[in-house]
Amino acid sequence: MKLHRITIDTNPDTCNFKCKMCDTHGIYNEGYKKTRPDMPLELLNIALKGAKNAGVKEIIPTTMGEPTLYKYFENIVEFCKDNDIKLNLTTNGSQLFSKRYDEAYIKENLLAVLSDIKISFNSLDSKVNESIMYKSDTESTIKRIERFCLLRDRHNKNVSITLQMTFMRSNLDSIIPLIEYAIAKGINRIKGHQLWITHKELESEALHTDETYKKKWNALVESLMPYEDKIKLENFMPFGDESMDSTTQKQCPFLGKELWINYKGDISVCCAPDNLRKELGDFGNIKDSTLLQVLESKQYKNLVETYQTKEVCKQCLLKK
Repeated sequence: MKLHRITIDTNPDTCNFKCKMCDTHGIYNEGYKKTRPDMPLELLNIALKGAKNAGVKEIIPTTMGEPTLYKYFENIVEFCKDNDIKLNLTTNGSQLFSKRYDEAYIKENLLAVLSDIKISFNSLDSKVNESIMYKSDTESTIKRIERFCLLRDRHNKNVSITLQMTFMRSNLDSIIPLIEYAIAKGINRIKGHQLWITHKELESEALHTDETYKKKWNALVESLMPYEDKIKLENFMPFGDESMDSTTQKQCPFLGKELWINYKGDISVCCAPDNLRKELGDFGNIKDSTLLQVLESKQYKNLVETYQTKEVCKQCLLKK
């Protein structure tokens, strides 16, 4: 097995949005208080060195929380530049073209290391988008996206730009307009995910729990064929006739390819919510174990062979 990339969850409790689907910062996580400190620089350096030693090709800064708010985000960018490792960034886009990350920084540093930037965005309709991504400013986000596209086109056309969304009932009608917008602006990809139901209030937003919405989704997917030669559409897969709880014919996209390191240095094998992925086992800490040791461990190899029997894997909506 060869590790392609790692995600370092540097600051899971630091974010400036309250997206409804987020299990941590979301509007339904009432009484939320920051309990997980940001990863200290010493531990970040251990994680980065471990990635280099494992021959990792890409590093993803935290996808929990907003990575560009992390105190040492620039250290990650610099490490990638110095070691010919690509940066795969997921961001809400709010800090792009700020004083900290101005046009010069983006041109000289970010565009020099990015393989892909995924900007979270759920609808061109501000009412819909801001009801999903609470505290966001849709008009401002659109301006930042378009400005970034122009800068990319001028300075590094190899960088892929992605709009990332969560598929829900409330933004189902927003998908085709968003695809058409992305094509017009030269955006490379729309990537989406079906909704994880992390709070009971989200049950009414999930597509896969209702037969009517499953049919609407399948009809939408079928209608997307004319766009497929103009833009990459990822995870736009129809629901089958089988129960969503029965996905054993699909494969895990992560095992054998990716690992996660959390703010404490604990190593995980996938991106499922913490309370769910604990079922998959304890794979140690980056302070005590190397990433290659994890891949070569009996525990990990056994998981690769048996993950289909795990309840969290049976119900995973990310399998392909």
